[in-house]
Amino acid sequence: MRTMNSVLLVEDFGPFRALVSSLLREKPDFEVVSEASDGLEAVRCAEELDPDLILMDIGLPGLNGIEAARRIRELAPRSRIVFLTGCARLRPQTTSWKRSIPRGRRSA
Repeated sequence: MRTMNSVLLVEDFGPFRALVSSLLREKPDFEVVSEASDGLEAVRCAEELDPDLILMDIGLPGLNGIEAARRIRELAPRSRIVFLTGCARLRPQTTSWKRSIPRGRRSA
């Protein structure tokens, strides 16, 4: 029996979010449980839904993806976060995201 992975998709550019969402919906292992277009909405959805996977843009309005991920790590530590971005040139403070977002404990 296959396990369905719940996905929260966070992207502010609507056409790209729709494309990724439609591609994921074609895969039997993934279920897009919600979509968000800004960082604050992502934090609310993550806390409420506790998804298995969060696909998140870095350059989000309101609350950027790095800060949203920090908050989500506290509220939904089980969720895995993967950053998606079309940003060709990241600022130095965003390239250190790996050091700044603690990985919560993983349960078996």
